[in-house]
Amino acid sequence: MVFLKEHPEGITSLEALLQLGIGRLAARVFELRAEGHRITDELIKLENGKHVARYRLVSGELKVWKCAKCGAIVVPAEDSVAPGYAFAYCSKCGKKGVAREVAQ
Repeated sequence: MVFLKEHPEGITSLEALLQLGIGRLAARVFELRAEGHRITDELIKLENGKHVARYRLVSGELKVWKCAKCGAIVVPAEDSVAPGYAFAYCSKCGKKGVAREVAQ
């Protein structure tokens, strides 16, 4: 998290491995998003023609999403369906449905 705050240009999985020793960046980003941190990803094309994801921290307040059925913290699958609501899969109750945004 500190790295993303100090490097607004973001980070790729290779950079995370070489600079931070993180071998599964996408999994760590998933965990950070589940904690409510707003992290974007974009595919960038390398010189060799391959594409990799670059993750960036979006400044602003934290957003926490909770399952509308059981209240567990979830990561939205889509940005939103209406203000304060989004589709999400809940690993606690096993349901895919609507999640609601709650104040942190």
